[in-house]
Amino acid sequence: MDWWILELIKGLSLITFAVVLHRLIRGFGKNYVTDIFRFTPQIGKNFLVLADISYYLIFAAYTLFWVKLVRPSDWAAEVNASQLEQFVFSFAGISLIIGVLHGMNVWVLPFVGTVTALRERFGKGPQKD
Repeated sequence: MDWWILELIKGLSLITFAVVLHRLIRGFGKNYVTDIFRFTPQIGKNFLVLADISYYLIFAAYTLFWVKLVRPSDWAAEVNASQLEQFVFSFAGISLIIGVLHGMNVWVLPFVGTVTALRERFGKGPQKD
């Protein structure tokens, strides 16, 4: 197989991986966010929208960083071990980045939800006209 075919497969696979992983995380995380922001549901909805945007921006940037338009000098015209290794490494890298970001969300969101609920409860939230 030519080197560019594997690059095309990698790009399409990273995009597919991003969409599938996002749907899984969103499906399980929606109830979590709803529970955390139960006293301020509009903030929870806004958080989900912002999280979706940031999620896709991270995936788009990461995918674009891995795009190779010219065959690197250490690759043969046909797919070699170096290219396969970078193919696997690209998936490992994005899995690690998204895992760390979502792990941080799991630990930080309860604090954010508590602070926003307290602000709302004691009237220090956004002024309502």
